[in-house]
Amino acid sequence: MASAYTLYVSLQAQLAGLTGGLRGGGQQLRAFDGQLSGTQAALGRVEAATERLGRAQIAAAAEAVRAQSTAAAAERSGRAQALAARAAAKAQAEQTAAVEATARAARAQEVAQTMAARAQATAGAGAVAAQNTAAAAAAAVGGDGQGGRTRPALTAGRP
Repeated sequence: MASAYTLYVSLQAQLAGLTGGLRGGGQQLRAFDGQLSGTQAALGRVEAATERLGRAQIAAAAEAVRAQSTAAAAERSGRAQALAARAAAKAQAEQTAAVEATARAARAQEVAQTMAARAQATAGAGAVAAQNTAAAAAAAVGGDGQGGRTRPALTAGRP
Protein backbone atom coordinates (compact mmCIF):
# COMPACT_ATOMS: atom_id res chain seq x y z
CA MET A 1 0.00 0.00 0.00
CA ALA A 2 2.75 2.25 0.63
CA SER A 3 3.80 1.88 -2.89
CA ALA A 4 0.24 2.57 -4.03
CA TYR A 5 0.21 5.66 -1.88
CA THR A 6 3.54 6.76 -3.32
CA LEU A 7 2.20 6.11 -6.77
CA TYR A 8 -0.92 8.10 -5.87
CA VAL A 9 1.13 11.01 -4.56
CA SER A 10 3.38 10.81 -7.53
CA LEU A 11 0.39 10.85 -9.90
CA GLN A 12 -1.15 13.70 -7.94
CA ALA A 13 2.05 15.64 -8.21
CA GLN A 14 2.32 14.95 -11.89
CA LEU A 15 -1.35 15.83 -12.40
CA ALA A 16 -0.84 19.02 -10.42
CA GLY A 17 2.15 19.79 -12.60
CA LEU A 18 0.14 18.97 -15.69
CA THR A 19 -2.82 21.01 -14.47
CA GLY A 20 -0.51 23.91 -13.63
CA GLY A 21 1.13 23.56 -17.02
CA LEU A 22 -2.25 23.49 -18.72
CA ARG A 23 -3.35 26.52 -16.72
CA GLY A 24 -0.11 28.32 -17.64
CA GLY A 25 -0.55 27.29 -21.27
CA GLY A 26 -4.15 28.57 -21.16
CA GLN A 27 -2.96 31.87 -19.75
CA GLN A 28 -0.29 32.11 -22.40
CA LEU A 29 -2.87 31.24 -25.04
CA ARG A 30 -5.18 33.97 -23.74
CA ALA A 31 -2.28 36.44 -23.73
CA PHE A 32 -1.34 35.41 -27.24
CA ASP A 33 -4.99 35.80 -28.29
CA GLY A 34 -4.92 39.30 -26.78
CA GLN A 35 -1.78 40.06 -28.75
CA LEU A 36 -3.44 38.71 -31.90
CA SER A 37 -6.48 40.90 -31.25
CA GLY A 38 -4.21 43.92 -30.77
CA THR A 39 -2.32 43.06 -33.96
CA GLN A 40 -5.60 42.58 -35.81
CA ALA A 41 -6.82 45.98 -34.61
CA ALA A 42 -3.52 47.56 -35.66
CA LEU A 43 -3.77 45.88 -39.06
CA GLY A 44 -7.32 47.23 -39.41
CA ARG A 45 -6.05 50.72 -38.62
CA VAL A 46 -3.21 50.29 -41.15
CA GLU A 47 -5.68 49.03 -43.75
CA ALA A 48 -7.96 52.02 -43.18
CA ALA A 49 -4.98 54.39 -43.33
CA THR A 50 -3.80 52.69 -46.54
CA GLU A 51 -7.24 53.13 -48.06
CA ARG A 52 -7.34 56.81 -47.06
CA LEU A 53 -3.82 57.26 -48.46
CA GLY A 54 -4.86 55.62 -51.74
CA ARG A 55 -7.89 57.92 -52.02
CA ALA A 56 -5.70 60.92 -51.21
CA GLN A 57 -3.17 59.86 -53.86
CA ILE A 58 -5.96 59.47 -56.44
CA ALA A 59 -7.33 62.89 -55.54
CA ALA A 60 -3.85 64.41 -55.69
CA ALA A 61 -3.20 62.82 -59.09
CA ALA A 62 -6.56 64.08 -60.39
CA GLU A 63 -5.78 67.56 -59.04
CA ALA A 64 -2.34 67.45 -60.67
CA VAL A 65 -3.93 66.49 -63.99
CA ARG A 66 -6.48 69.32 -63.62
CA ALA A 67 -3.73 71.77 -62.71
CA GLN A 68 -1.59 70.59 -65.61
CA SER A 69 -4.47 70.90 -68.07
CA THR A 70 -5.32 74.31 -66.60
CA ALA A 71 -1.69 75.37 -66.96
CA ALA A 72 -1.60 74.05 -70.51
CA ALA A 73 -4.85 75.86 -71.29
CA ALA A 74 -3.48 79.04 -69.74
CA GLU A 75 -0.30 78.66 -71.78
CA ARG A 76 -2.31 78.11 -74.97
CA SER A 77 -4.48 81.10 -74.09
CA GLY A 78 -1.39 83.23 -73.53
CA ARG A 79 0.07 82.16 -76.87
CA ALA A 80 -3.25 82.87 -78.59
CA GLN A 81 -3.41 86.32 -76.97
CA ALA A 82 0.15 87.07 -78.03
CA LEU A 83 -0.64 85.91 -81.56
CA ALA A 84 -3.78 88.06 -81.63
CA ALA A 85 -1.79 91.05 -80.38
CA ARG A 86 0.83 90.52 -83.09
CA ALA A 87 -1.90 90.19 -85.73
CA ALA A 88 -3.59 93.36 -84.46
CA ALA A 89 -0.28 95.24 -84.51
CA LYS A 90 0.40 93.98 -88.04
CA ALA A 91 -3.08 95.00 -89.16
CA GLN A 92 -2.58 98.44 -87.58
CA ALA A 93 0.78 98.81 -89.35
CA GLU A 94 -0.79 97.75 -92.66
CA GLN A 95 -3.64 100.20 -92.13
CA THR A 96 -1.16 102.98 -91.35
CA ALA A 97 0.85 102.07 -94.46
CA ALA A 98 -2.34 102.10 -96.55
CA VAL A 99 -3.29 105.55 -95.20
CA GLU A 100 0.22 106.83 -95.93
CA ALA A 101 0.13 105.32 -99.43
CA THR A 102 -3.25 106.96 -100.06
CA ALA A 103 -1.87 110.31 -98.90
CA ARG A 104 1.21 109.89 -101.14
CA ALA A 105 -1.01 108.96 -104.08
CA ALA A 106 -3.17 112.04 -103.47
CA ARG A 107 -0.07 114.27 -103.33
CA ALA A 108 1.28 112.64 -106.50
CA GLN A 109 -2.04 113.21 -108.24
CA GLU A 110 -2.01 116.88 -107.18
CA VAL A 111 1.55 117.25 -108.47
CA ALA A 112 0.62 115.51 -111.74
CA GLN A 113 -2.39 117.77 -112.20
CA THR A 114 -0.27 120.83 -111.49
CA MET A 115 2.41 119.66 -113.94
CA ALA A 116 -0.22 118.89 -116.60
CA ALA A 117 -1.73 122.34 -116.19
CA ARG A 118 1.71 123.93 -116.44
CA ALA A 119 2.59 121.84 -119.50
CA GLN A 120 -0.70 122.74 -121.14
CA ALA A 121 -0.18 126.42 -120.39
CA THR A 122 3.40 126.22 -121.65
CA ALA A 123 2.39 124.33 -124.77
CA GLY A 124 -0.41 126.79 -125.45
CA ALA A 125 1.89 129.75 -124.94
CA GLY A 126 4.59 128.09 -127.05
CA ALA A 127 2.11 127.36 -129.83
CA VAL A 128 0.87 130.95 -129.81
CA ALA A 129 4.48 132.20 -129.84
CA ALA A 130 5.36 129.85 -132.70
CA GLN A 131 2.34 130.97 -134.67
CA ASN A 132 3.22 134.62 -134.06
CA THR A 133 6.83 133.93 -135.07
CA ALA A 134 5.73 132.17 -138.24
CA ALA A 135 3.38 135.00 -139.12
CA ALA A 136 6.09 137.58 -138.52
CA ALA A 137 8.54 135.61 -140.60
CA ALA A 138 6.05 135.28 -143.41
CA ALA A 139 5.37 138.96 -143.34
CA ALA A 140 9.07 139.76 -143.35
CA VAL A 141 9.88 137.50 -146.25
CA GLY A 142 7.21 138.62 -148.47
CA GLY A 143 4.48 136.26 -147.87
CA ASP A 144 5.71 133.17 -149.72
CA GLY A 145 7.68 131.82 -146.80
CA GLN A 146 10.93 131.53 -148.81
CA GLY A 147 12.49 134.82 -148.03
CA GLY A 148 12.18 136.18 -151.60
CA ARG A 149 14.08 133.41 -153.25
CA THR A 150 12.34 131.39 -155.80
CA ARG A 151 13.35 128.03 -156.78
CA PRO A 152 13.21 127.01 -160.39
CA ALA A 153 10.59 124.51 -161.21
CA LEU A 154 11.80 121.07 -161.76
CA THR A 155 11.53 119.85 -165.26
CA ALA A 156 11.59 116.30 -166.22
CA GLY A 157 15.09 114.99 -165.76
CA ARG A 158 16.85 118.33 -165.37
CA PRO A 159 17.60 120.48 -162.49
